[in-house]
This record gives sequence, structure tokens and C-alpha cells, in this order.
Amino acid sequence: MARVNPTEFAILGLLAEEPRSGYDIKKEVEERLSHFWSESFGHIYPMLRRLRKRELVEQKVERQEGRPDRKVYSITEEGRQALEAWFAEPSPPQRPRNELLLRIFMGRFADPEHLIRDVRAQRESFDAALAQLRAVQAHLDQAEEPHPDQLYWELTLDYGLRALEALTEWGQEAESKLRQLAQDEK
Repeated sequence: MARVNPTEFAILGLLAEEPRSGYDIKKEVEERLSHFWSESFGHIYPMLRRLRKRELVEQKVERQEGRPDRKVYSITEEGRQALEAWFAEPSPPQRPRNELLLRIFMGRFADPEHLIRDVRAQRESFDAALAQLRAVQAHLDQAEEPHPDQLYWELTLDYGLRALEALTEWGQEAESKLRQLAQDEK
């Protein structure tokens, strides 16, 4: 079987939960996965075509009155096997690209105020994401009965909370040090 890329696995995993349209997949990515995974419509639909061509998903057309037909995708047995095979492989180490760190690394060539602006914007983004994750945590804590995926969601959530808390703290310290540098240069 040809190697399937991680985005295809994200799609297969969502379809393993239940059949979905391309729009539904994009909505799930935005609502549930966006803190650690993102995809555009322009990437999801070609992936669905590839998965379908490889018989990892199947498509059914639902007729809708007064609206365009809706294409709903579901995972096939071959798709479930591919998903299982993906889980059986070790996850490769992640080395994310980070433009902010690139700018800071080369910071002696920048106006410190520009770096302060960038660090502040990133820290504000971390703060907003933390607030969202804390709301998810509160929602999970209020559930009367645990969901079958609860442990996995909680582990993912805990990773995100810890990482964002550390990044927020880093942002505060970095901004403070850059402010001191800007004052020293005046």
C-alpha cells in the first residue's frame, strides 16, 4: 500500500468516527483539531479524491431539495486497515518551523520594538488559545458520563494546556528582556 500522509490520516480518523462531507471534515478540523492540526478546503478535497481512488474511503451522494447534492464520505475496511497500520508505525519526531524564533535568533539586525510587537502578538495568541482550551476542559469536566474518547481528549488537551502555559510564560519573559534591551539602546 502506498504511504498515506498525516492529513489523510486526520481525515480517515474523522471518518472512522462517522461519515462526513468535505465541509463537515473542515468544520471538525477547525472546531476540534485546530490547536494542533489545520487544513484548508483546498487540501481536504484533493485528499478525499486520493483516498477514494485508493479505495480507503467511499462516497455517497445525498440529494437535497433546492440545494446542491451533498457528497458524504465514509471509511472503508481498507481505510480502517490503513489507519491501524499508521498507528502501528512510530510517530516521527516533530520539528516545527517557527518564524518568530527565526526572527528572534537573528534579532540583532532588527529594531527591538519590532520584535516586542511580534512577541506580544504571539503571546496574545497563546492567551486566546489557552482560554479556548480551558473552556474545553470545563466542558469535559461537566460531562455527566465520560465519552469513549475522553482519555485521549484529556491527554491531548493536557499537552496543549501545558505547552501554551509554558509559551505564554516564555513570551512574558522575552518581551520583558526585549523591552530592557530597547531602553538600554536609547
